Amino acid sequence: VEDRQTQLTQQSTDGLPVTLSTLEVDKIYEDVVPKKNGRTLGIGSVNDVPRATSSYGQTRDDEVIQLRRESDELRRESTELRHELASAQSAFTARVGGLEGFLHVVSATNPEWESLLRNLRRQNPILGESSSHTHAEADVERTSDEFYRAMNDS
Repeated sequence: VEDRQTQLTQQSTDGLPVTLSTLEVDKIYEDVVPKKNGRTLGIGSVNDVPRATSSYGQTRDDEVIQLRRESDELRRESTELRHELASAQSAFTARVGGLEGFLHVVSATNPEWESLLRNLRRQNPILGESSSHTHAEADVERTSDEFYRAMNDS
């Protein structure tokens, strides 16, 4: 029984230990233990009792197999969803970056828009955004100041 469990565990794709069903243990026992007068030695009156546990063991095996299939399918779906999410995040980041660049240019030429954009960024910070946000605001202010200085000089 232990040899068979070890063999099945080594063949298992998930690496989890395999426990044999009662039916499988009974079959191994019947194959290995000698018979006398058509009866398996060492199990007493069990020879005369129908094997109710065998069908229970098979049912449990079927349930385990089904649960493993479902687990594998959920694992595959989870991996696919992670890839889709990463792709969507990447596309979103690229689009937001482009929009930020556009707003940067527009706000550099208009003090009202520059003020509006700065307030909008303060009121609605982007999660996970680091100091690049502060640098972007400083760039907008500097560019705006330079633009208006140049306009006033001309």
